Amino acid sequence: MKYQSRPISLGFTLLLLLALLMFGAVLVQAAPAAQAPPDTVTVNTLRLYGNDNEGAGNPQSEDPMTFNVPEDAPYTDLASITDPSGPEAPAKDFVTWDPAWLSELESFDELHAYGLYSKIFLGAVNGAEKVNLREWYEPDNLYLDLNGDGVVDPTDAHGPAIMQEYTYQLVQYGASANQPPPAYGQVGNSSFVFPVGMRGGDLFVNDSQVAFDPHGYGLTSLDGDFDGKPDIVRIDSEATLSQTTGIQADFDGDNYLHQLDDDGTPLSGDELVIFSLDPVDRRLNQAVQFLDHMVVLKGVTNTGVSVDIWYTGDSAPFFMGSQVISQGDMWLYGRHFPGTKAPNLGVVPSGAFFIQVTNVDTTENMAQLRVGRALGAPFSAMVSAPGVIDREAGDPWFLKRFYVDGHQYDVVAIGSTGTEQFGFITLRTPLPKSEIAIDLHSVRLQSYGFEDWLSLLPPFNYEHYALHDVLDVPYVDPADGTRVMGTLYGPLAPILQRNGPFPYRAHRSSNPAGMIYPDPSEMLHYYVREEPNLSLLNEHKELLAELPPEQDAPTVTEFWYVQRNWTKPYLFTEFVFPDAAPARTANKPDLYLFTGHFRTTLPDPEYPARVSFWYDPAHDGKILKDANG
Repeated sequence: MKYQSRPISLGFTLLLLLALLMFGAVLVQAAPAAQAPPDTVTVNTLRLYGNDNEGAGNPQSEDPMTFNVPEDAPYTDLASITDPSGPEAPAKDFVTWDPAWLSELESFDELHAYGLYSKIFLGAVNGAEKVNLREWYEPDNLYLDLNGDGVVDPTDAHGPAIMQEYTYQLVQYGASANQPPPAYGQVGNSSFVFPVGMRGGDLFVNDSQVAFDPHGYGLTSLDGDFDGKPDIVRIDSEATLSQTTGIQADFDGDNYLHQLDDDGTPLSGDELVIFSLDPVDRRLNQAVQFLDHMVVLKGVTNTGVSVDIWYTGDSAPFFMGSQVISQGDMWLYGRHFPGTKAPNLGVVPSGAFFIQVTNVDTTENMAQLRVGRALGAPFSAMVSAPGVIDREAGDPWFLKRFYVDGHQYDVVAIGSTGTEQFGFITLRTPLPKSEIAIDLHSVRLQSYGFEDWLSLLPPFNYEHYALHDVLDVPYVDPADGTRVMGTLYGPLAPILQRNGPFPYRAHRSSNPAGMIYPDPSEMLHYYVREEPNLSLLNEHKELLAELPPEQDAPTVTEFWYVQRNWTKPYLFTEFVFPDAAPARTANKPDLYLFTGHFRTTLPDPEYPARVSFWYDPAHDGKILKDANG
């Protein structure tokens, strides 16, 4: 299928209104491998301008152990995580999507059909969940600061990237019409929906043979045990995990079992959370995964098991080795063997992934395995000294960052109240536009070229519901005017990558045929251009000026001069966004909120506001200026 984009534009300068060509016209050929018709369609595009590696978070933050500047700045301001006008929101242009809404009461999508949302718990009571997504462009993202000096150098891993940020947030139980508030759940007794790894079809050739496909799709699945059903994720601290397992696993190696937030101060950087699956029964050659590792059961004895350990962070799975684990024991793993046996108080482990053998059954050749991973240390940098991986006790690098299938994910915020109440986690992920090898971590990242369909995390790559948080004023009815939560709409088609499947068949427990989504325009997100807007580099000649008279030369001297202008940001990426069918959006357009770098003094000159507007991919038009005038 061919796609042709339509032009439209918008822009501002510091003093004058400036046309920034927010949209452009170009004929592009869609990526192959999708089962799409060969006809040509016209799509609308949106340009996001970026500058260097200016992104989101607090750029003044430092690693508390090494005092290096973290590559991905954490949030220290709560409002900025969701408020586009917040002081730590992305510094340049960015887009806010309508949030996904995960509710047992009303999100009747394929995940609901599996009963997943009924397993969201805030301590002893049911809960719901909202997933926020924002996106921007960095022309020179810093993946790893090799010399730790806080600036981009030729020796660093850096390059252009599309930045995505996801916040998985607990919400009180209730219908969206009742506007349930954000919530916190007691660690050790709470659970929520969170991605767990790769889709089975991307990882296996068949049930037991691992595929070595060098193309990475990223963190795409909610199914940890590959049974075709999504799994709920348990939330713990080091302290509560130890109470559950009976083992003192010290994930940051500082000789102390932490609460979720030891100092009780939100977003202070000491937050540490452990996510895991409930113990799962595995037979011989069956696997279970969690984030960057997979375990395959290979043998069962009266005293324990033999398992194969796979690292799934690189663009192709890597067999680390085999391990014998006794019943009841726990081991922690990183990128390479050997692992670290817990208890390990005071010892920085190999990594933050763990496996525990909770039961064995030699009669059935079966074992029960618990797998999970620690995440935290949002202020951590990747190196402790030039060229030296940060393995400092207290905040080793692998708590802040993990990789899945050639994609990078950084923890930039963990929401908490008190010391053991979890509210949300925010992940930031770059989608590189060029080949990136992070040699210090032995990882190659998957790059995305023009028209490559971009990776989106669950639940956006599943059938899902959303909330109309972004509204066009004509669609604000009296009820909307008093609401703080958008109205519900859906179900929506999943946003997919090049391997589809197309058409997509969403699960329905009452209908074996499921719900069919045949229209690629609802399921694709990609970019079609990346270039400088050279009209923002300009020159104006023959400007008149004068020199003031001097005592010995009382006459005024007039002359011509030249003014050269370079308005930044001037580098843009031009995107195509998914466009949901009107029948799925409850008679309101599905909109995206654009927030720009430039500010306007209207309506309040004392508090200049960032320029923002809604964008509807279903309609073209002209705001100020395009290539035709």
